[in-house]
Amino acid sequence: KSPLFASSCQLQVVNARWVKPLDTNLLETLVEQGITHIATLEEHMIMGGAGSAVNGYLLNESASFKLHRPAICNIGIPDRFVAHGSQAEQLTDCGLDVDGVVKQLQQLLS
Repeated sequence: KSPLFASSCQLQVVNARWVKPLDTNLLETLVEQGITHIATLEEHMIMGGAGSAVNGYLLNESASFKLHRPAICNIGIPDRFVAHGSQAEQLTDCGLDVDGVVKQLQQLLS
C-alpha cells in the first residue's frame, strides 16, 4: 500500500489523454470545483510537455477564473542530462519511481 494513502488527503486521478489540444474545459471545471492542488505526471520532459501546457494555461487564464490558482507540481523528466542506465535506474534518477512520485506529492500537499 502506498504511503500516500496513509495520509488523510483526498486524491482524484484524471487521465488527460492528450496534451494537444489541451482539455481546457477539464481544467476549468476542476478549478471551479475548488481543487487546491494539481500534479501532472508524465514519463516525458516536463518542459514542452503536459506540465508546461497546464502551467501556461492556468497562468494565462487565472484572472478569468476569478478564483484561486491551484498549487501545481509537475512530475516528469527534468531539463537536464539523464545518465545512461536501465529504465528503472533512469526513472529513479528523475524521481519517477514510486518513492520519488510519492515524495513529490507529499511535498505538494504539505
